[in-house]
Amino acid sequence: MNTIKYKEMDVNINDLILDSNNPRFAQLYSGNSQENIIQYLLEEEDAKDLAKRIIKRGFRQDKKLWVLKKGNKYLVKDGNRRCAAVKALQEPKKYSLSQSINRKTLPVIIYEDEQFLDDLIKEEHTSSSVREWSTIAKALEVYRLSKNNVDETELKSIDSDPARLLRIANFYNEAVKIGGDNLKELLRSSGKKGGKLIIFERLFQSNKLCGYKFGGKKANYALIIEDQNLFENYIKAVVKYLQHNSSTTHHAVDKANQQTTFLEKLGIATKESSQPTTTNPSASKPTTTQESNSPISTYKANTTAVKNRTSNLFPNLNIMRTIPVSLRNVLSEGQRICFDHNAGYPNASMALLRMVFESTLNLILKETKYSGTALEKKNELSPNAKLSSKKTNFAPMIKDKTIKTRMHQLDLEVANNIVHGTWTPTNKETIEYALRVEELINWLLKEKADFESDLDLTKL
Repeated sequence: MNTIKYKEMDVNINDLILDSNNPRFAQLYSGNSQENIIQYLLEEEDAKDLAKRIIKRGFRQDKKLWVLKKGNKYLVKDGNRRCAAVKALQEPKKYSLSQSINRKTLPVIIYEDEQFLDDLIKEEHTSSSVREWSTIAKALEVYRLSKNNVDETELKSIDSDPARLLRIANFYNEAVKIGGDNLKELLRSSGKKGGKLIIFERLFQSNKLCGYKFGGKKANYALIIEDQNLFENYIKAVVKYLQHNSSTTHHAVDKANQQTTFLEKLGIATKESSQPTTTNPSASKPTTTQESNSPISTYKANTTAVKNRTSNLFPNLNIMRTIPVSLRNVLSEGQRICFDHNAGYPNASMALLRMVFESTLNLILKETKYSGTALEKKNELSPNAKLSSKKTNFAPMIKDKTIKTRMHQLDLEVANNIVHGTWTPTNKETIEYALRVEELINWLLKEKADFESDLDLTKL
């Protein structure tokens, strides 16, 4: 058995070098100096909170940094955030900190075998710890692991939807070549100009207007650039716009028509290129239908636009909050049959739509808290309460008037009657009902922070 050589000692803070190749942040900070890394870790990786705790309690001697000797310096392989916090506290004004600490050294363990240390760090930092990283950092780590042929099960232990993260990583790897540090700043989760990743994700839906597309699962969802000039112009235009309009949120591009308008404003998509082509001049004219006698009144949307949608229920699913695998499986089943004109299972589709809505609402009531208590703890919103009662009691908390109206209008009795054979809908009527449920699901499963900002929990 080989003996691993290491040594414990205190090292001068100025001799400690932060690891610019750390997988958690190597590709995300701007610039190439130690100061850039410190600033990034303070703003994005909670090193500022660590600094505050160190001021209050001191540096824990039992939490030694793991380092490699590099000439006369020591490369920090594990403990970069703690090291950055202490370095920042040596120059508090430079890093907008309120206090300083008088500390010259930090406790370290010096290893000689870099490969052994890398393996040790991998064992120590399990997938559960990676789960706490920012979305973009997780995406790049999942991408790195997938390139090393890591099993999909392990990827799913980091995030239940690795496909979403792979799309983000593949997009980032190409877009950063064009957008550079300005793009990195926008993709950070905080900062005056940060938090814009969700905008780029929303725009994934309009990728064809921007010169690219994503490959399938076998291709690891690789980004395929179909028009290099268009893609470059798209990245440059969006980055420039968001840099100068930092208050812009995803609400500006949530819907397909908003995305088209947004891209047209930036000169990326023209009205002609964003309209579907047709060989029949009359096809673009609105059609009229006779008043239906079915319990489902015609949904006020262009239902002809979903004529060929056979597997795209909940198209925003890849940019939503993290959800349990069980719910994702139900949504996937919905993708399979609910918009399929040829499936011939309208009753099953309606039953599935009701199940999807109830499962989603139950998840939201479990995860959303008011004064530290989950909404599901209220009797009228508990898992045992009737679905219609939960819907009725939840609706008043919704700020968005359109969504609130949609929630009130969703007729659960219709689905109930269909499930029990009282009435059989046509495929078209099933799609119209699915459109209603789809709109609510896409809203309910928004990123948690965005969703909760749309609620007035004082109405509970």
